Amino acid sequence: MLSACGFLALVLLAPQSPDSLTLADALARAHRLRGDARVAAGITAEARAQLAFAGMVANPTAAYTYTGDAPTQHATLVQPLDWLAVRGANRSAARAGIVRAEADSILTAADIAAGVRLAYYGLLAAQEGRRYAEAASRIADSLRAIADRRFASGDISAFDAEQVALDAARTGQLVSRAREAEAVTAAALSRAIAWTGGPLPTASGALDDGLSGPGGPGAIVPDSLPLVRASVAESTLAASLAHSAELARIPMPALEAGVEWGDPSFPGKTFAVLGVSIPLPLWNQGGAPAAVARAQAAQADGRAAEARLEGARALAVAGAHLRETALRALVARDTLRPAATRLRIKATEAYRAGQTGVVALLDAARAEREVAAEVILELFGYQEAVAEWNRLLGVDR
Repeated sequence: MLSACGFLALVLLAPQSPDSLTLADALARAHRLRGDARVAAGITAEARAQLAFAGMVANPTAAYTYTGDAPTQHATLVQPLDWLAVRGANRSAARAGIVRAEADSILTAADIAAGVRLAYYGLLAAQEGRRYAEAASRIADSLRAIADRRFASGDISAFDAEQVALDAARTGQLVSRAREAEAVTAAALSRAIAWTGGPLPTASGALDDGLSGPGGPGAIVPDSLPLVRASVAESTLAASLAHSAELARIPMPALEAGVEWGDPSFPGKTFAVLGVSIPLPLWNQGGAPAAVARAQAAQADGRAAEARLEGARALAVAGAHLRETALRALVARDTLRPAATRLRIKATEAYRAGQTGVVALLDAARAEREVAAEVILELFGYQEAVAEWNRLLGVDR
């Protein structure tokens, strides 16, 4: 039986789920546990292994024959030399393959990070929406209470009181929708970070993280983008393979060395054998494989040119999106939301004092709800723009 101290030690040493989850924690967990990260690492390792494979020296071929004529026994070793012609080009292709795999790995890590960021801030947006919905429901209930008192005192008609009650009931529906959205986004974040350890910890970030102003990103050269680097590396690889195919058309000799023995005329005597063989390109000169490789290189070169154009376009679009979403988010957070709240408060005070009708009150309450939803959308839109910008640049955070 465990002692009290032993039980306490087990409790303290047992793995505990964190109470809160930061974006950095979520990103680190995703990069560590997601299968896509392991796939990318495997592809890069394979590309590096291809470099050693491309530089391998061809193994010699050993042969032994027995003939009826003297000398009766023959042992030979044939060393092909055709690998010498293509080794340099094949290694260049393999090195380009490493560059391509590394660029693809960077893109994979950036895709994982962008997915985590979107899921993380999606959950924060849903939580913010739920809090706004609950607050709006409480405000609507208080307005209904004011309307009920004014109706009881004969200040307003039953129709006006019923309008306020209907608005309160409709506002209450928003809470259910917000809870559903929160559950959906929590499941998305769990998937993004490979969370399987029970309830997801509370996301500790804020929806306006990093929102400081619409200054925008600096100038980025399209060729520095991972998607462009991968395409250029693919073009280099194809060009190297085309060069290798051309070099493979050169007939390269094979060296032969061996010994012969078993001649009764020379008992116990061994004779050396030296020779050279060279392929004769009578039926196949290697023109078709070389033509295919040249065509593939031309296609890859065209795709690299298109990738540069696409990179420039994507930078312009993502940069504008980042600048403008930041501007809209700042205006929504710092100007629209406070103004809508002030108007709703003033309309409530005026309605309580009998200075305004129910239409102005309901309009102010609905405007505040709409602005609250707009603020959440604009803030999340900014986080989406940051995620897309980071993905484009290959940033894995």
